[in-house]
Order: sequence, then C-alpha cells, then structure tokens
Amino acid sequence: MFTKSRIMKEIMSESKLATVSSMIDEIMLRANKKSRKFTMGFDETQKANQFGAIDSLIFSEKIIQTLDEEKVIKFLNDVEEKGSKVFSVDSTTDLGLRVTDLGGIVSLLRFAINN
Repeated sequence: MFTKSRIMKEIMSESKLATVSSMIDEIMLRANKKSRKFTMGFDETQKANQFGAIDSLIFSEKIIQTLDEEKVIKFLNDVEEKGSKVFSVDSTTDLGLRVTDLGGIVSLLRFAINN
C-alpha cells in the first residue's frame, strides 16, 4: 500500500521501484481500456519486439527459470539493442509477483500491433 501512495510515488519518482510500479499501473489501465499498446507473456512480447514496438519491458527473473535461459537472455539483449528500456524484478516482491501473474514478462508499446 505504501508504495502505491501518491506521496511515496513523488518521493521515489526517479527510482526503479517507482518506475516499474508506474509501468505496471499503466499496463493495467491499458488492459482495462482494451488498448493494444501493451503485451503480457513471452510469445506476445517477442512478437512485439519483432516489429520494434517495445518502449519499456519488465520481466520477473522467474521467466528465466521457467523458459530456456539462453533464449530469454538472447531475447532481452535484442530488446535492449533496439533501444527499449528493460527492467527486472524479483519474483518474491509485490511487483515481481504481479509481473509473474501477468505471464512473467510485460511491456508497454510505442504503437499497437495486431496479435
């Protein structure tokens, strides 16, 4: 609750925690509005990366444990090479659990893509 408060977000506005929290909130808002400018899960996010559509990406380290580690690391490197921001979260934290529940990897897109 504390990390979601307006005051705390102002204090931590430059921190990774605040950035990731805001991104997850934005993804949930876009999902609620039925926007196509976000992805959830590895396959959907990988497809968006093929188009260079990813603006920012968050992954839980749990996805590396779940999928082929080499494949995931190669993918994350490719995302970064295309100029996207990449954030990792510990799956034991609140934010990490949220990302894990959303497929282990989520992203905000520069533009909508067809699924």
